Amino acid sequence: DLADARRGLDALARAHLVHPSPSAAGRFGTHDLLRAYAARLATDEDSRSDRRVAVARLLDLYLAAAGAAMDRMHPADAGQRPRVPAVTTPTPEFAGADEARAWLDAERPNLVAAVAHAVAGGWPAKAVALGVTLTRYLDGGHFDDALAVHGHALRAAEATGDLTGQARALLNIGATHLHLCGLADAGAAL
Repeated sequence: DLADARRGLDALARAHLVHPSPSAAGRFGTHDLLRAYAARLATDEDSRSDRRVAVARLLDLYLAAAGAAMDRMHPADAGQRPRVPAVTTPTPEFAGADEARAWLDAERPNLVAAVAHAVAGGWPAKAVALGVTLTRYLDGGHFDDALAVHGHALRAAEATGDLTGQARALLNIGATHLHLCGLADAGAAL
């Protein structure tokens, strides 16, 4: 639960294995070498099945939290986003649109990485769903991330023959290129 996670993070911080973020309260970072060591330990000590379950749970958490943030920011668009199954992991609760946007801003690098990992790890439907869910947020000026996310979503949709996912990803790629005044690239995607 969250209390155990906070106690664990505090213990790791006291041991200098993670460090609190100087710019965002409640967030932590770690050194690249320690991250690589932790990844190797996970590979050595956890079964492939356990690792896949954990990553799937993380992707579901990101999808649920991103969906909740987008619902808070753009409630009228909720019907345009994929339905998100309920998760058992605690998700953030957003008091308003500003809080939801702040969470998306803080998590944006992780969300982009999650979409890429979903494609590479064999969760194409989650990659497509995250891409669709994040569209309006990324359309608000995060164009490089939008091209990355929608490019990953397109590859995922192509790999599974998801024609609707392909169409949405291409539409989003085209719209992003239009924002960037890349008319030829926009035309090719659209």
